[in-house]
Amino acid sequence: MKNDLFSFYRFMKKHHTGQKNAIISKELERKYHKNKWGIYYFVTALRKMGIPICSCWEGYFFPDGYSEVAETVTRFEKYGRTLAATGKKMLNSKF
Repeated sequence: MKNDLFSFYRFMKKHHTGQKNAIISKELERKYHKNKWGIYYFVTALRKMGIPICSCWEGYFFPDGYSEVAETVTRFEKYGRTLAATGKKMLNSKF
């Protein structure tokens, strides 16, 4: 599995650097013979190792610069705030 992970990293860096070169998950699924959760595992594992795999509406990509990383992180932070607010509303619900 580790070889697949690093193969994925090298492929992204070589062929999909910059948002303009993003690749959709379906294409990655075909290339790596994984379902969407397998691709998600690769992306998440690399991110947890500090390797910045970015994402946008166009798909996944290796960043071409700091601004692309910052944009992805900003989206993560917004999503986290949304989840926290939803959780708070659920805890305050009267059932």
